[in-house]
Amino acid sequence: MLDAIHTVVTEGITRAIPQTTPRNEPIPRLANRASVIKGVRRCGKTYRMFQHMNHLRESGVAREDMLFVDFEDDRLDSVSNNVINDVVEQYLRATLGNDRKRYLFFDEVQNVSDWGRTLRRLTQDPRFEICVSGSSAKMLSEDVATEFRGRGIATELYPFSFREYLRFKDQEPSSIVSPDEARMLSSAFEDYLRIGGFPEIQATDTPTRITALQDVAWTIVARDLAERHGLPMLGTRKFIQKALRLSGREFSVNKIYNDLRSMRVPLSKDEAYSMPEHCEDAYLFFLVSRFGADAHEASHGKRKLYAIDPGLQFAFGPSSSTDMGQRLEDAVYLELRRMIKGDRLTSIGFYQTKKGYEIDFAVGDEDSRRISSLYQVSVRIDDEKTFERETKALSEALDETGLDRGFLIVLDSSKAPTPEDGRIAIVEAWRWMLNEETELYSV
Repeated sequence: MLDAIHTVVTEGITRAIPQTTPRNEPIPRLANRASVIKGVRRCGKTYRMFQHMNHLRESGVAREDMLFVDFEDDRLDSVSNNVINDVVEQYLRATLGNDRKRYLFFDEVQNVSDWGRTLRRLTQDPRFEICVSGSSAKMLSEDVATEFRGRGIATELYPFSFREYLRFKDQEPSSIVSPDEARMLSSAFEDYLRIGGFPEIQATDTPTRITALQDVAWTIVARDLAERHGLPMLGTRKFIQKALRLSGREFSVNKIYNDLRSMRVPLSKDEAYSMPEHCEDAYLFFLVSRFGADAHEASHGKRKLYAIDPGLQFAFGPSSSTDMGQRLEDAVYLELRRMIKGDRLTSIGFYQTKKGYEIDFAVGDEDSRRISSLYQVSVRIDDEKTFERETKALSEALDETGLDRGFLIVLDSSKAPTPEDGRIAIVEAWRWMLNEETELYSV
């Protein structure tokens, strides 16, 4: 036991810190609170920690004053009933005589039982600043409020945004985009919708990428769904396989359950109906209901599903002409989530007009049900009927909400007619994703 902890701690204060692609999401830091990074597996939480460690090095912090421990390291399995405490005690012994501030980085901390109580005590020790990560929205958000008792402050990290994707490829644009650069960025965005933002698959070929992304999903199925919640492995895999094909479309638990039952796949009705909550907890996908829906409608009414990454939808989706539209809608939804940064009072839903037209996304205040912005998403609008349908829906929604502007987000606007309604702004998706000056929502 002690040998394993000694080895892990020694590596944790001596291993080289790799260089990283800078991420846009800041790590929140408050005195006497642990910084908590939560997000789907393989989205870059570990490297976001490395980015922060490199920043500390640049500001003068010595390498031995930083300890990094990955609690998915199998050498730490069952070595101690209080493994976090034992790791810290070993770290203090290894750096005896050092009276400087220490920085503790603990990766995938939800794998340690009763982790909140131990870290709550450590946050009260002025010798330490703590940063932890985890792949469970519920465990980290609820534990921050309960076991942590206000001793943690959390942020969500997603796979690469389009801007981060370009940064990884050294293609991030200057502030003024030339026509040639615009063509390159438009093409790069279509690539992004196929490749997605998981960092480790960026330089792979298509077959390898699809296999790797499917493996991410199957790891989540095994570790975060079947193992954690006692669900049947085969039934869970089949459910997820069907669900991820629906990204950007209407989602029905009952339909998937009936399909699996007809195939004699082992999954009970209760297990099927528990699956969406578990999947959202693991950041595998999100469900969106009508903006302003009450609790019953939000859980039993129409809902649309969005995968955690457009590349994941590509890896599971059918090869059809609608794929690009689904992935574009998925990417816009994820960017809106990044923008609202988990604000409790700001929610995202679809909007339905009194005449039954649907707007893909309405963003606004959840408590007052006040909509602050509307977004319609379409791959192309050079077809007259498509253009009329999308703009008519948006115009009606603007009339009903009283807003003076709405966005129609498209892949290519070069052949788009000018909307008769001057309140409608047609914007190409790649520009919308990159324009940090655009006010995407206001409350």
